[in-house]
Amino acid sequence: MDSTLGLSAPVSVDTLNGRSGHDQLHGGGGDDTLLGGSGNDGLFGGAGDDHIDGGSGRDTIYGDAGDDWISGGYGVDQMDGGAGNDTLDYAYSIEDVDIDLAAGQSTFGSGDVEITTNFENAVGSQGANVITGTTEANTIDGGAGDDTIIGGAGNDRLKGGSGADTFSFTLGDGIDIVDDFDPSVDTLRISGAGNDAITIEYLTIGTLITYGRDGDGNPVDQVFLVGVASGLVTVDDIEHPDVEFVGDDEVDVFEGTDADETILTHGGDDVINAGAGNDVIQAGAGADEIHAGAGDDYVEGGLGAD
Repeated sequence: MDSTLGLSAPVSVDTLNGRSGHDQLHGGGGDDTLLGGSGNDGLFGGAGDDHIDGGSGRDTIYGDAGDDWISGGYGVDQMDGGAGNDTLDYAYSIEDVDIDLAAGQSTFGSGDVEITTNFENAVGSQGANVITGTTEANTIDGGAGDDTIIGGAGNDRLKGGSGADTFSFTLGDGIDIVDDFDPSVDTLRISGAGNDAITIEYLTIGTLITYGRDGDGNPVDQVFLVGVASGLVTVDDIEHPDVEFVGDDEVDVFEGTDADETILTHGGDDVINAGAGNDVIQAGAGADEIHAGAGDDYVEGGLGAD
């Protein structure tokens, strides 16, 4: 049976379930949950932070105002996040999906294309995704699968999820955070020129993290290590005339190059091998071991027996 369900009162939380049939569901002023079920449905969130799931069928979904979380479900859908900070969710799908937030479309491995406009954030499918952000600040979660995540301009927060993921950056695009970089399987790809700061969180202890030049010969400007438990983490092979390493409060090992580098550590007993080049080293607190190497270097030991 086809139906039209609507909510007019601005209550805090509402749930509308279309079940079977071609339904029209309209949320009210609160934080609504709209479930299309089967059929070709029209789902309209209204004001509030809404959760909308199209279910199966060819659905038309409009989040309207608020920070909405929208999943089209099975079928080729047309989705518009509307105003607010909205998230497009493909976690239900096992297909490979190319999600282009900037272009406003998602392309499945089967060749089907969905229109997906006005979304700032995305969650990938269980397959291998290519997810491209916008010029705004995006939050992107690749989900399961071997994903390629391209944050684009803006200060982005990126998470690969499980799988061997590639994080692609263009220098100068913004200050980005990678939540779950695993150096044993993941890849950091840098291109372009400019000043970019990339924060890498939740590293695997005792592994080697290598940042080198990309195919165009362009390196990373800044690398921040945060959220690292006590243990050995090595940063090596950064070739750039103005490189800055920033450590955390635990044990870090910094291996410099022949370039002119800035190495800043915080707490922890750090080992710094700056290499050749005119380097600036500020060790911070802790009992640090500093090897400035060749070149005209500036060294501050900081607190602790260095």
